[in-house]
Amino acid sequence: MKDWRVVGEYVFDGEGGRHQAFYSPVRNVTVLGERIKPHERIQVERSLKYSQAGAERLWSAAGMKETHQWTHAQEYGEFDPPGKPGRPSFSPNPGVFPV
Repeated sequence: MKDWRVVGEYVFDGEGGRHQAFYSPVRNVTVLGERIKPHERIQVERSLKYSQAGAERLWSAAGMKETHQWTHAQEYGEFDPPGKPGRPSFSPNPGVFPV
């Protein structure tokens, strides 16, 4: 990892709030046959942030209902989709939602 640095940033703009992370080389590198110049960014994470009202609008527009939520000191939360304990709530196959 000596050839790379990790860049994390919080953005709040017209799209809303989000945290995003990038890997950025400090020198010319080649990855999978592609040359990447110093300071170019490869995005590896984008975590959208919603207010309670924004989250409710999101679920409603998607025809979903929030059943659980993980929060940290009222600062942020993550949607916990319905599922069975010990089983993933989502399938890697598009269109399949295990119940």
